[in-house]
Amino acid sequence: MPLLRLLALSGRPAALACVWGFSPLVALEFAGAGHVDVLAILLLVWALASTRASVSGALLAAGTSVKLLPLVALPFRALDPRGRVRLCAAFVLVLVACWAPLLWQSGALGLGRGLGDYALRWESFHLLYRWIERPLGAWLGPGGAANDWSAPHRAGRLVAAALWLGASLLAWRAARARLHAGGEPRLVSARGAFVALGAFLALTPTLHPWYLCWIVPFLALFPSRAWTWLVAAAPLAYWPLERWRAEGVWLEPAWLWPALALPFWALLVLDWRRGPHSPRARR
Repeated sequence: MPLLRLLALSGRPAALACVWGFSPLVALEFAGAGHVDVLAILLLVWALASTRASVSGALLAAGTSVKLLPLVALPFRALDPRGRVRLCAAFVLVLVACWAPLLWQSGALGLGRGLGDYALRWESFHLLYRWIERPLGAWLGPGGAANDWSAPHRAGRLVAAALWLGASLLAWRAARARLHAGGEPRLVSARGAFVALGAFLALTPTLHPWYLCWIVPFLALFPSRAWTWLVAAAPLAYWPLERWRAEGVWLEPAWLWPALALPFWALLVLDWRRGPHSPRARR
């Protein structure tokens, strides 16, 4: 199991793999609901644990072909100069092989239209996005047509994307510094992927509960009270589901965001303050 390999590499107990194996959210979303994210998560963790650069690149490409999120790990996995060319070559070759049939059938425009619709229109429970779009709405006004980039819902997505790119760049620079300081390349890339994935989940306007399963394997390696809380409390996000089934109306109760998000942000601040560089952690 790739997670066991990463745990052995980090010196952490193998029993911590139960973070994934015994997770109620993982069982609910994958064994119960059958979301295909489970395959992409497997390929991502496997790619991070692999010792061979070409195999890692191929696995990342295969995972990206299932869901796009494994792509965030590529810059961190490529930090190690040993095998970087083989990693990128394998990634490109396997990605082209996986995507060619889809592009042949639907064309680049069809594929781009679907991704664009998801990126620009979809919205569900989220942790931070409402506090990006609402101030923009007060500043920009309601906006014009749906495809007007001055409309708050589009400008908000641009701001969220810029914040995510900034957070990922900071994580990449930190990973490069750890690697130069002698850090183990696979663990360094795993930590970087964890931060980049976490930033995406924190900023996305569409945070379905099963998206949080992406963070679960990393909790065995990098414990976080904030993400543990959110994974445990994620089923509360289904609270409006019964009304939607009965009336076709999805309406979040007023208590839902404070109940889920406020403890998460408070715990995230505590995790950061008590991180590996804090005086308390050094003691």
